[in-house]
Amino acid sequence: MGIRLQIVTRSLWIYPVVAGGCNGCQLEILACLSPAYDLERFGVRLAVSVPHADALLVSGSMTQRNLKRMKRLLLEMPEPAIVVAVGACALGQGVFQGSAVISKTADAVLPVQVYIPGCPPKPEAVTAGLGKLIKLIRQNPDR
Repeated sequence: MGIRLQIVTRSLWIYPVVAGGCNGCQLEILACLSPAYDLERFGVRLAVSVPHADALLVSGSMTQRNLKRMKRLLLEMPEPAIVVAVGACALGQGVFQGSAVISKTADAVLPVQVYIPGCPPKPEAVTAGLGKLIKLIRQNPDR
């Protein structure tokens, strides 16, 4: 059994992190963990720290100040590190595009496996994106 399949057979622990932005995506991610949407019924749980996480949920535009921090967070994660880009800012810099402090998108810095678009994405979109991630892991357990 591959390590990613082991992740799915137990719980998928997520660690949301803001790369820079308005925190709208973070509010929607945390709303998914509330009783109204209840991501825990699918086995998705909130990790306390990066070394305990299976997936890193990155939201916001990558500021120049946070580039080193994001790379360090990825190195702290256990292998295989799974990265999910959440929101329009992480995907294409959103409303902050062209700003002097914004340097790159999330996939230019981190190896992103799943993209969840929206500004901010609705909890249903976050749930669907994490469902795609679990389906992707089950289809390719050794990847």
